[in-house]
Amino acid sequence: MLKYCGWLVTISILVAFFAFPGSSIEAGEGNVLRVGEVLTYKIYYGSIPAGSQTLKVVEKTEYQGREVYRIQMEMGTASAVGMLYSYKETEEILIDAKEFYPLHTIRHVKKKRRRITEETTFSLEKKEIVVRTVQDGEETVKIHPMEKPSQTGLSLYYYLRTRPWESGKRELFLLTRKGVETFPYITKKANQYKTAVGTFDVNIVENTTHGYILRFSQEDSSLLLQVEVGGKFDSRLVKVD
Repeated sequence: MLKYCGWLVTISILVAFFAFPGSSIEAGEGNVLRVGEVLTYKIYYGSIPAGSQTLKVVEKTEYQGREVYRIQMEMGTASAVGMLYSYKETEEILIDAKEFYPLHTIRHVKKKRRRITEETTFSLEKKEIVVRTVQDGEETVKIHPMEKPSQTGLSLYYYLRTRPWESGKRELFLLTRKGVETFPYITKKANQYKTAVGTFDVNIVENTTHGYILRFSQEDSSLLLQVEVGGKFDSRLVKVD
């Protein structure tokens, strides 16, 4: 069980430590976010509850002259799993309110006795992303080229809620630990998909290269209902506030 707990990060941040996703953005039409929205997810390994994640749209504000959403995420292992492997993560992100790309993020991770803080700044003018990481008191800095506006895995949740495929987008550019990588995807539709919060017609976004499947409701709010990873791990929406 221990070796699977690290996949909490993979599911919650979509590509996790294959994360810092990016995208050739223009977002789709419409405003899918509501200030005050709180989404709660349960994370599973197979049928075993492994943890939970909460996403909250805190406010609409300004950052560096741009209108942005401030979004907070909290995630941690389930109590039973935590006895074997304790993991907790918080993240705050500022996302451009028009085109849904991130401008700044800060993450705090508690993994057993380790403490990690990671701050990421996206410079559209310099076309670069600066990632500052402090782990156990030691700081490292990495700079990644950014030819186009880039996403984190968390902002990708919200970007895909704008349905970019409707304007012809068929790939994302993922900023991974190795740098920017292409993340192609296909889409399809399905009817009467049952969840803990209701039954929905859904849009399915699938990346066949890495085995990710995301299901979004077809209603105006375009809620992210489920993320599957490799057929074994998934995150399911269980509450909407």
